[in-house]
Amino acid sequence: MTLVTTEKEFVDNVALTSKWVNGGVDEVVDTPNGPILTLSAIARMGTAYVAMSPDSVMVSTGNKVFTIEAGKYFRAGQAVMIVADDNWMQGQISAYVGTALAVSVNAVGGSGQGSNWLIGLAAGTGDASEEICQLPPVDRVRDGVLFEMQQRDDDSPSGYKTYSATSGQIVDHVLESMPVGTDPGDFVQLGQSGKLPAVDGSQLENLPHPPQVNADWNATSDPAQILNKPAIGALPLLVATISGMTGLIDLGTWLQIDFGREANVRAYNGLTFTANSDGTASLPDGIYMVCGGINMTTNYLATYLIPPQMTVATGQVYAFPGQPGYCVQALPSTPLTTSKLWPGGSAGFSTISGVLTGVKAVNGLWLGVSKVQDTTAAFTVVPVGSIAYIKIG
Repeated sequence: MTLVTTEKEFVDNVALTSKWVNGGVDEVVDTPNGPILTLSAIARMGTAYVAMSPDSVMVSTGNKVFTIEAGKYFRAGQAVMIVADDNWMQGQISAYVGTALAVSVNAVGGSGQGSNWLIGLAAGTGDASEEICQLPPVDRVRDGVLFEMQQRDDDSPSGYKTYSATSGQIVDHVLESMPVGTDPGDFVQLGQSGKLPAVDGSQLENLPHPPQVNADWNATSDPAQILNKPAIGALPLLVATISGMTGLIDLGTWLQIDFGREANVRAYNGLTFTANSDGTASLPDGIYMVCGGINMTTNYLATYLIPPQMTVATGQVYAFPGQPGYCVQALPSTPLTTSKLWPGGSAGFSTISGVLTGVKAVNGLWLGVSKVQDTTAAFTVVPVGSIAYIKIG
Protein backbone atom coordinates (compact mmCIF):
# COMPACT_ATOMS: atom_id res chain seq x y z
CA MET A 1 0.00 0.00 0.00
CA THR A 2 1.24 3.47 -0.88
CA LEU A 3 0.67 5.83 2.04
CA VAL A 4 0.47 9.52 1.12
CA THR A 5 0.82 12.08 3.88
CA THR A 6 1.04 15.38 1.98
CA GLU A 7 -0.71 16.91 -1.01
CA LYS A 8 2.55 17.04 -2.99
CA GLU A 9 3.26 13.37 -2.33
CA PHE A 10 -0.28 12.52 -3.39
CA VAL A 11 0.07 14.37 -6.70
CA ASP A 12 3.61 13.13 -7.34
CA ASN A 13 2.55 9.55 -6.65
CA VAL A 14 -0.36 9.82 -9.08
CA ALA A 15 1.87 11.40 -11.74
CA LEU A 16 4.65 8.83 -11.40
CA THR A 17 2.27 5.88 -11.30
CA SER A 18 0.41 7.25 -14.33
CA LYS A 19 3.67 7.61 -16.21
CA TRP A 20 4.53 4.01 -15.40
CA VAL A 21 1.08 2.71 -16.37
CA ASN A 22 1.12 4.58 -19.68
CA GLY A 23 4.57 3.47 -20.75
CA GLY A 24 6.34 6.72 -19.96
CA VAL A 25 3.93 8.99 -21.85
CA ASP A 26 3.34 11.95 -19.60
CA GLU A 27 1.14 14.35 -21.57
CA VAL A 28 -1.31 13.33 -24.32
CA VAL A 29 -2.28 9.88 -25.59
CA ASP A 30 -3.84 9.39 -29.04
CA THR A 31 -6.92 7.15 -29.11
CA PRO A 32 -9.41 6.21 -31.89
CA ASN A 33 -11.67 8.87 -30.43
CA GLY A 34 -9.00 11.59 -30.44
CA PRO A 35 -6.20 12.69 -28.08
CA ILE A 36 -6.82 12.67 -24.32
CA LEU A 37 -4.84 13.78 -21.27
CA THR A 38 -2.89 11.23 -19.26
CA LEU A 39 -3.64 10.92 -15.59
CA SER A 40 -0.41 12.68 -14.66
CA ALA A 41 -1.46 15.72 -16.70
CA ILE A 42 -4.83 15.71 -14.99
CA ALA A 43 -3.12 15.42 -11.63
CA ARG A 44 -0.92 18.44 -12.31
CA MET A 45 -3.89 20.54 -13.40
CA GLY A 46 -5.81 19.49 -10.34
CA THR A 47 -3.33 20.66 -7.71
CA ALA A 48 -5.11 23.97 -7.35
CA TYR A 49 -8.29 22.11 -6.42
CA VAL A 50 -6.70 19.69 -3.90
CA ALA A 51 -5.53 20.46 -0.37
CA MET A 52 -4.26 18.66 2.75
CA SER A 53 -5.25 19.63 6.29
CA PRO A 54 -3.38 18.35 9.38
CA ASP A 55 -6.26 19.34 11.68
CA SER A 56 -7.88 16.77 13.96
CA VAL A 57 -11.60 16.99 13.20
CA MET A 58 -14.57 14.94 14.40
CA VAL A 59 -16.44 12.98 11.70
CA SER A 60 -19.94 14.45 11.85
CA THR A 61 -22.31 16.74 9.97
CA GLY A 62 -22.36 20.48 10.63
CA ASN A 63 -19.92 23.34 10.20
CA LYS A 64 -16.22 22.45 10.08
CA VAL A 65 -13.07 24.56 9.67
CA PHE A 66 -9.88 23.14 8.15
CA THR A 67 -6.44 24.70 7.96
CA ILE A 68 -5.07 24.41 4.42
CA GLU A 69 -2.57 26.16 2.15
CA ALA A 70 -3.57 29.64 0.93
CA GLY A 71 -4.06 30.36 -2.75
CA LYS A 72 -6.16 27.34 -3.73
CA TYR A 73 -9.01 27.72 -6.26
CA PHE A 74 -11.70 27.07 -3.68
CA ARG A 75 -14.80 29.28 -3.71
CA ALA A 76 -17.87 29.51 -1.52
CA GLY A 77 -20.66 27.29 -2.84
CA GLN A 78 -18.36 24.60 -4.29
CA ALA A 79 -18.91 20.99 -3.23
CA VAL A 80 -15.98 19.16 -1.63
CA MET A 81 -15.11 15.60 -0.56
CA ILE A 82 -12.93 15.32 2.58
CA VAL A 83 -11.14 11.97 3.18
CA ALA A 84 -8.85 10.56 5.89
CA ASP A 85 -8.18 6.81 6.01
CA ASP A 86 -11.62 5.11 6.15
CA ASN A 87 -13.42 8.29 7.17
CA TRP A 88 -14.98 10.73 4.73
CA MET A 89 -17.17 13.82 4.81
CA GLN A 90 -19.02 15.57 2.02
CA GLY A 91 -20.30 19.16 2.05
CA GLN A 92 -20.30 22.65 0.63
CA ILE A 93 -17.68 25.39 1.08
CA SER A 94 -19.16 28.27 3.04
CA ALA A 95 -16.00 30.42 3.13
CA TYR A 96 -12.30 30.35 2.22
CA VAL A 97 -10.15 33.12 3.69
CA GLY A 98 -6.38 32.90 3.90
CA THR A 99 -5.63 29.39 5.17
CA ALA A 100 -9.06 28.79 6.74
CA LEU A 101 -11.53 26.66 4.78
CA ALA A 102 -15.05 26.53 6.26
CA VAL A 103 -17.26 23.65 5.11
CA SER A 104 -20.88 22.83 5.88
CA VAL A 105 -20.83 19.01 6.07
CA ASN A 106 -24.06 17.21 5.15
CA ALA A 107 -22.95 13.60 4.67
CA VAL A 108 -20.33 11.46 6.40
CA GLY A 109 -18.86 7.98 6.43
CA GLY A 110 -16.93 6.44 9.34
CA SER A 111 -16.70 7.78 12.89
CA GLY A 112 -14.47 9.26 15.53
CA GLN A 113 -11.68 11.76 15.13
CA GLY A 114 -9.65 12.04 11.92
CA SER A 115 -6.56 13.96 10.84
CA ASN A 116 -4.44 14.53 7.75
CA TRP A 117 -7.53 15.18 5.68
CA LEU A 118 -7.34 15.15 1.88
CA ILE A 119 -9.78 17.75 0.49
CA GLY A 120 -10.85 18.01 -3.15
CA LEU A 121 -13.66 19.40 -5.26
CA ALA A 122 -16.69 17.24 -6.03
CA ALA A 123 -19.37 17.66 -8.71
CA GLY A 124 -22.70 19.25 -7.75
CA THR A 125 -23.36 21.56 -4.84
CA GLY A 126 -22.49 19.26 -1.98
CA ASP A 127 -25.98 17.80 -1.64
CA ALA A 128 -25.70 14.06 -0.97
CA SER A 129 -28.47 13.38 -3.50
CA GLU A 130 -26.37 14.74 -6.38
CA GLU A 131 -23.55 13.21 -8.38
CA ILE A 132 -20.13 13.43 -6.77
CA CYS A 133 -16.66 13.17 -8.23
CA GLN A 134 -14.67 11.64 -5.35
CA LEU A 135 -10.90 11.88 -5.02
CA PRO A 136 -9.37 8.54 -4.15
CA PRO A 137 -8.72 8.20 -0.40
CA VAL A 138 -5.04 8.01 0.48
CA ASP A 139 -5.25 4.29 1.19
CA ARG A 140 -6.76 3.67 -2.27
CA VAL A 141 -3.81 5.10 -4.18
CA ARG A 142 -2.30 1.67 -4.58
CA ASP A 143 -2.29 -1.41 -6.79
CA GLY A 144 -2.45 0.75 -9.92
CA VAL A 145 -5.80 2.35 -9.00
CA LEU A 146 -5.21 5.89 -10.26
CA PHE A 147 -8.62 7.37 -10.90
CA GLU A 148 -12.06 6.81 -9.48
CA MET A 149 -15.38 8.49 -10.17
CA GLN A 150 -18.75 7.76 -8.61
CA GLN A 151 -22.09 8.58 -10.19
CA ARG A 152 -25.44 8.57 -8.45
CA ASP A 153 -27.29 5.32 -9.31
CA ASP A 154 -30.56 4.58 -7.52
CA ASP A 155 -30.57 1.01 -8.90
CA SER A 156 -27.30 0.16 -7.17
CA PRO A 157 -27.43 -1.23 -3.59
CA SER A 158 -24.88 1.37 -2.50
CA GLY A 159 -26.67 4.17 -4.34
CA TYR A 160 -23.61 4.83 -6.52
CA LYS A 161 -21.96 3.28 -9.55
CA THR A 162 -18.15 3.36 -9.48
CA TYR A 163 -15.86 3.81 -12.50
CA SER A 164 -12.12 3.20 -12.03
CA ALA A 165 -8.95 3.30 -14.10
CA THR A 166 -6.52 0.56 -13.14
CA SER A 167 -3.25 -0.83 -14.42
CA GLY A 168 -2.82 -0.31 -18.17
CA GLN A 169 -5.82 2.01 -18.49
CA ILE A 170 -6.12 5.70 -19.21
CA VAL A 171 -8.93 8.09 -18.45
CA ASP A 172 -10.56 7.66 -21.88
CA HIS A 173 -11.33 4.02 -21.05
CA VAL A 174 -13.21 5.11 -17.97
CA LEU A 175 -15.24 7.70 -19.85
CA GLU A 176 -16.11 5.21 -22.61
CA SER A 177 -17.92 3.02 -20.07
CA MET A 178 -19.89 5.93 -18.63
CA PRO A 179 -23.26 7.13 -19.98
CA VAL A 180 -22.85 9.63 -22.82
CA GLY A 181 -25.70 11.88 -23.87
CA THR A 182 -27.28 15.27 -23.52
CA ASP A 183 -29.57 14.70 -20.55
CA PRO A 184 -28.72 16.19 -17.13
CA GLY A 185 -26.06 14.05 -15.45
CA ASP A 186 -24.76 12.55 -18.71
CA PHE A 187 -21.15 12.87 -19.81
CA VAL A 188 -19.80 14.46 -23.01
CA GLN A 189 -16.58 13.23 -24.60
CA LEU A 190 -14.09 15.97 -25.46
CA GLY A 191 -13.14 16.61 -29.06
CA GLN A 192 -9.67 16.20 -30.57
CA SER A 193 -8.63 19.69 -29.50
CA GLY A 194 -9.60 18.93 -25.92
CA LYS A 195 -12.71 21.09 -26.16
CA LEU A 196 -16.38 20.30 -26.18
CA PRO A 197 -17.38 18.96 -29.62
CA ALA A 198 -18.72 21.51 -32.05
CA VAL A 199 -22.29 21.27 -33.25
CA ASP A 200 -22.46 20.30 -36.92
CA GLY A 201 -25.30 20.46 -39.39
CA SER A 202 -26.42 16.89 -38.71
CA GLN A 203 -27.36 17.89 -35.17
CA LEU A 204 -29.43 20.86 -36.25
CA GLU A 205 -32.75 19.24 -36.99
CA ASN A 206 -36.27 20.62 -37.07
CA LEU A 207 -35.09 24.12 -36.30
CA PRO A 208 -37.40 26.94 -37.44
CA HIS A 209 -36.10 28.99 -40.33
CA PRO A 210 -36.43 32.75 -39.85
CA PRO A 211 -38.39 34.41 -42.64
CA GLN A 212 -36.44 36.28 -45.28
CA VAL A 213 -36.39 40.00 -44.63
CA ASN A 214 -35.49 42.54 -47.29
CA ALA A 215 -33.70 45.66 -46.15
CA ASP A 216 -35.80 48.81 -46.29
CA TRP A 217 -34.05 52.16 -46.59
CA ASN A 218 -36.93 53.91 -44.83
CA ALA A 219 -37.40 51.36 -42.01
CA THR A 220 -36.70 52.66 -38.50
CA SER A 221 -37.13 49.39 -36.58
CA ASP A 222 -37.42 45.60 -36.95
CA PRO A 223 -35.01 43.42 -39.01
CA ALA A 224 -35.64 45.43 -42.19
CA GLN A 225 -33.90 48.46 -40.67
CA ILE A 226 -30.50 49.30 -42.14
CA LEU A 227 -28.06 49.97 -39.32
CA ASN A 228 -25.29 52.56 -39.64
CA LYS A 229 -27.04 53.99 -42.66
CA PRO A 230 -25.00 56.85 -44.16
CA ALA A 231 -26.56 60.26 -43.99
CA ILE A 232 -26.98 61.56 -47.51
CA GLY A 233 -27.82 65.25 -47.64
CA ALA A 234 -28.71 67.44 -50.58
CA LEU A 235 -25.60 68.47 -52.51
CA PRO A 236 -25.03 72.11 -53.49
CA LEU A 237 -25.32 72.63 -57.23
CA LEU A 238 -25.64 75.16 -60.03
CA VAL A 239 -27.82 74.55 -63.10
CA ALA A 240 -27.14 76.46 -66.31
CA THR A 241 -29.93 76.42 -68.94
CA ILE A 242 -29.57 77.19 -72.66
CA SER A 243 -32.90 78.07 -74.26
CA GLY A 244 -31.92 78.90 -77.83
CA MET A 245 -29.84 81.81 -79.01
CA THR A 246 -31.22 84.19 -76.37
CA GLY A 247 -28.72 84.51 -73.53
CA LEU A 248 -25.78 83.29 -75.60
CA ILE A 249 -22.72 85.43 -76.38
CA ASP A 250 -21.52 85.01 -80.00
CA LEU A 251 -17.72 84.76 -79.88
CA GLY A 252 -17.25 83.93 -83.57
CA THR A 253 -16.48 80.20 -83.63
CA TRP A 254 -18.42 79.37 -80.46
CA LEU A 255 -21.39 80.46 -78.40
CA GLN A 256 -20.91 81.16 -74.66
CA ILE A 257 -23.70 81.15 -72.09
CA ASP A 258 -24.03 84.36 -70.13
CA PHE A 259 -23.94 83.41 -66.42
CA GLY A 260 -24.93 86.99 -65.64
CA ARG A 261 -28.36 86.53 -67.22
CA GLU A 262 -30.69 85.48 -64.42
CA ALA A 263 -32.89 83.34 -66.67
CA ASN A 264 -29.90 81.22 -67.58
CA VAL A 265 -28.72 80.13 -64.10
CA ARG A 266 -30.17 78.73 -60.85
CA ALA A 267 -28.24 77.80 -57.64
CA TYR A 268 -29.56 75.22 -55.17
CA ASN A 269 -28.85 73.84 -51.68
CA GLY A 270 -26.74 76.72 -50.45
CA LEU A 271 -24.35 77.10 -53.38
CA THR A 272 -23.29 80.70 -54.00
CA PHE A 273 -21.58 82.06 -57.11
CA THR A 274 -20.62 85.37 -58.68
CA ALA A 275 -21.51 86.31 -62.28
CA ASN A 276 -18.63 88.13 -63.96
CA SER A 277 -18.91 90.89 -66.57
CA ASP A 278 -17.42 88.67 -69.31
CA GLY A 279 -20.26 86.14 -68.94
CA THR A 280 -18.25 83.65 -66.83
CA ALA A 281 -19.04 82.63 -63.24
CA SER A 282 -16.88 82.36 -60.11
CA LEU A 283 -17.78 79.21 -58.15
CA PRO A 284 -16.50 78.31 -54.65
CA ASP A 285 -13.22 76.40 -54.63
CA GLY A 286 -13.67 72.65 -54.85
CA ILE A 287 -14.44 69.65 -57.04
CA TYR A 288 -17.53 69.57 -59.25
CA MET A 289 -19.37 66.84 -61.09
CA VAL A 290 -20.57 68.11 -64.47
CA CYS A 291 -23.48 66.42 -66.23
CA GLY A 292 -26.18 67.35 -68.73
CA GLY A 293 -27.11 67.37 -72.37
CA ILE A 294 -27.71 69.65 -75.37
CA ASN A 295 -30.33 69.09 -78.06
CA MET A 296 -29.26 70.49 -81.46
CA THR A 297 -32.35 72.02 -83.09
CA THR A 298 -33.05 73.95 -86.30
CA ASN A 299 -34.98 77.16 -86.91
CA TYR A 300 -34.94 77.03 -90.74
CA LEU A 301 -35.49 74.47 -93.46
CA ALA A 302 -31.99 73.49 -94.54
CA THR A 303 -29.60 70.57 -95.03
CA TYR A 304 -27.31 69.65 -92.12
CA LEU A 305 -24.54 67.16 -91.39
CA ILE A 306 -25.81 64.29 -89.24
CA PRO A 307 -24.74 64.29 -86.49
CA PRO A 308 -23.85 68.00 -86.35
CA GLN A 309 -20.22 68.68 -85.50
CA MET A 310 -21.00 70.49 -82.23
CA THR A 311 -18.56 70.46 -79.28
CA VAL A 312 -19.99 71.12 -75.83
CA ALA A 313 -17.42 72.18 -73.21
CA THR A 314 -16.97 73.95 -69.87
CA GLY A 315 -13.80 74.86 -67.99
CA GLN A 316 -11.42 77.41 -66.53
CA VAL A 317 -8.04 79.01 -67.25
CA TYR A 318 -7.87 77.96 -70.93
CA ALA A 319 -10.35 79.31 -73.46
CA PHE A 320 -12.98 77.20 -75.24
CA PRO A 321 -12.81 74.27 -75.94
CA GLY A 322 -10.31 74.10 -73.03
CA GLN A 323 -7.39 71.86 -72.09
CA PRO A 324 -7.47 68.41 -70.43
CA GLY A 325 -7.39 68.74 -66.67
CA TYR A 326 -9.11 72.13 -66.80
CA CYS A 327 -12.29 71.30 -68.65
CA VAL A 328 -15.02 68.75 -69.37
CA GLN A 329 -15.82 68.19 -73.05
CA ALA A 330 -18.31 66.32 -75.22
CA LEU A 331 -16.79 65.99 -78.70
CA PRO A 332 -18.88 65.26 -81.84
CA SER A 333 -18.99 61.91 -83.57
CA THR A 334 -17.90 61.48 -87.18
CA PRO A 335 -20.70 62.68 -89.54
CA LEU A 336 -22.56 59.83 -91.21
CA THR A 337 -24.79 61.61 -93.69
CA THR A 338 -26.66 64.81 -94.50
CA SER A 339 -30.33 65.46 -93.98
CA LYS A 340 -32.83 68.20 -94.77
CA LEU A 341 -34.56 69.29 -91.55
CA TRP A 342 -37.64 71.41 -91.04
CA PRO A 343 -37.81 74.23 -88.49
CA GLY A 344 -38.10 72.83 -84.93
CA GLY A 345 -36.43 69.56 -85.91
CA SER A 346 -33.58 67.92 -84.03
CA ALA A 347 -30.29 67.24 -85.75
CA GLY A 348 -28.83 65.33 -82.81
CA PHE A 349 -28.18 65.25 -79.05
CA SER A 350 -24.90 65.65 -77.16
CA THR A 351 -24.38 64.33 -73.61
CA ILE A 352 -21.67 65.76 -71.38
CA SER A 353 -20.36 64.35 -68.10
CA GLY A 354 -17.13 64.49 -66.13
CA VAL A 355 -15.37 65.98 -63.13
CA LEU A 356 -13.84 69.42 -62.80
CA THR A 357 -11.02 69.29 -60.27
CA GLY A 358 -9.24 72.26 -58.75
CA VAL A 359 -11.98 74.78 -59.47
CA LYS A 360 -10.94 78.18 -58.10
CA ALA A 361 -13.18 81.15 -57.48
CA VAL A 362 -10.50 83.48 -58.87
CA ASN A 363 -10.81 81.82 -62.27
CA GLY A 364 -13.91 82.48 -64.34
CA LEU A 365 -15.88 79.35 -65.33
CA TRP A 366 -17.14 79.34 -68.93
CA LEU A 367 -19.72 77.13 -70.65
CA GLY A 368 -20.26 77.07 -74.40
CA VAL A 369 -20.86 75.17 -77.65
CA SER A 370 -19.13 75.38 -80.98
CA LYS A 371 -21.07 77.25 -83.67
CA VAL A 372 -22.51 74.77 -86.21
CA GLN A 373 -24.25 75.77 -89.46
CA ASP A 374 -26.06 74.08 -92.34
CA THR A 375 -24.21 72.89 -95.43
CA THR A 376 -24.57 76.30 -97.08
CA ALA A 377 -23.39 78.16 -93.94
CA ALA A 378 -26.58 80.19 -93.99
CA PHE A 379 -28.23 78.99 -90.78
CA THR A 380 -26.90 78.12 -87.30
CA VAL A 381 -27.90 75.04 -85.31
CA VAL A 382 -29.65 76.19 -82.11
CA PRO A 383 -28.55 74.55 -78.79
CA VAL A 384 -31.22 73.79 -76.17
CA GLY A 385 -30.55 72.02 -72.84
CA SER A 386 -29.18 72.19 -69.29
CA ILE A 387 -25.81 71.55 -67.62
CA ALA A 388 -25.50 70.95 -63.85
CA TYR A 389 -22.45 71.62 -61.65
CA ILE A 390 -22.68 69.50 -58.47
CA LYS A 391 -20.15 70.31 -55.72
CA ILE A 392 -18.80 66.99 -54.46
CA GLY A 393 -15.65 68.12 -52.70
